[in-house]
Amino acid sequence: MVNRLMMGYYSMENNYLSTQMYSFRKNYYLHINNLYQSICKNITEGNKKQFINTWDNLTIDDYLQEKTLRERRICKFEIDTGGYLIPLNDCRFYQSGEVNVLLGGIERVYQRSETNFINSQLLSHLIHHHIRLLKQVCSACRWLITCHQFRILCDHDNIGLATPEGIHSDGHDYVFQHIINRNNVSGGESEIYSSEGELILRHTLEHFLETLLIDDRAIKHNVTPLFPGNDVGNPGWRDMLIIDFDKMQ
Repeated sequence: MVNRLMMGYYSMENNYLSTQMYSFRKNYYLHINNLYQSICKNITEGNKKQFINTWDNLTIDDYLQEKTLRERRICKFEIDTGGYLIPLNDCRFYQSGEVNVLLGGIERVYQRSETNFINSQLLSHLIHHHIRLLKQVCSACRWLITCHQFRILCDHDNIGLATPEGIHSDGHDYVFQHIINRNNVSGGESEIYSSEGELILRHTLEHFLETLLIDDRAIKHNVTPLFPGNDVGNPGWRDMLIIDFDKMQ
């Protein structure tokens, strides 16, 4: 009975994922509004809080001129043949000058994400969800997975720029953009553009793990500037988790 129930569950999930990816293949992007509800089985409030709290310990992005306005950490994974995540120690990040006119052509090295993030059950559930989703477009792919934790800050003297390079692609195969938290900010709208520069979507990601999946080879994206919210005397910030998937040979 249990096996039949589980088979039924996975069958329903596969049908749901297949429907989602039909839209993705057609439009080159997918908005997932209720992702956390899809992956939160066995995730306690304590697990969730510990995961979110790691954004309070990000480090300043020294590669930007306005260093105090962007904080980040990075970590990478491979997937073994059994489907297990293998954390990598590599914290290098490189983009060509063609895709990043601001910092392209520079091998950047960032601080590695904290252990509480890397070993998080929530992160594991999230990545395995993404792998199941991407199987709909690449069933036999092996992936290099890069997780970027970002905090973009703003205050009454400085706007926050999540994408200082402007409208761009990242140079990856697929990119998942997850909102973690917004605190005392306005603006910060996610934008998607066609390869010719036509605006396709402008949307504010607001609740935990509301997500955009992007085919980074086919379309471009941007984020509008961040401004302090109603509490003008205090800083505001927007926390994001970006997960890149690149095919491995």
